[in-house]
Amino acid sequence: MKFLTLAVTMLAILAIVGAAMAVAPGKTAEWDTSLGKVVFDGQKHADADLGCMDCHPKVFQMKSGSFDATMPDHNAGEQYCWACHNGTRAFESTGNCTKCHQK
Repeated sequence: MKFLTLAVTMLAILAIVGAAMAVAPGKTAEWDTSLGKVVFDGQKHADADLGCMDCHPKVFQMKSGSFDATMPDHNAGEQYCWACHNGTRAFESTGNCTKCHQK
């Protein structure tokens, strides 16, 4: 019985911590890059019928600060934002720099 109580408590704590780090509808996350600030808008992604589990943890880790993409990552187009922003599921990111990068 103690194990069950401990397991339920740990799951509740993980859910609360995960929710605190998530970019929910109405919230944004920002990254400063050499090409300009990139803003992730939780509402735009929710409006596209995406939920947290569509990207986490398969494409993005569930830890704040774990996103550290490079130009080679961008050009490979298989992880991070580019897993979807490839012209098939969402707008093509390559050649559309200003859709994400704001000077």
